[in-house]
Amino acid sequence: MKRKFEFFTKGELKEKNLLYIFADTKRVRVIEFLNGKKNVLLNKEREVKKVNGGGMSKKRYRRRYGEAKSRTVEWHTHQFEKLQKREYDKIKLICRNEVWEENILNSLKQKIKWKEIEIKKDEKQ
Repeated sequence: MKRKFEFFTKGELKEKNLLYIFADTKRVRVIEFLNGKKNVLLNKEREVKKVNGGGMSKKRYRRRYGEAKSRTVEWHTHQFEKLQKREYDKIKLICRNEVWEENILNSLKQKIKWKEIEIKKDEKQ
């Protein structure tokens, strides 16, 4: 399922440094807008599969899926280490889980400074 990403309004894009962050179990997308120009900093996706087959293999694959999902916090931290130190006027963070959101903000505090932050919940459709 493709999501339409809610970027900033046209009024916000002019002459401001903005950062857009989308974090999910499978993907991390970080896009910066410097004076109206879009630059993709991170666009990482990992493979996390659910299996609907029956029998013993279903239990094994479901267990693997649960383990991969539980390691999401580590994966997010590893991805955000790649960002450079910068200062932004506004950050927009879209995340589904509160634990991931808290972890992302803690890892970003070490690298990035911001004046304003907007946090949105991503609801699965």
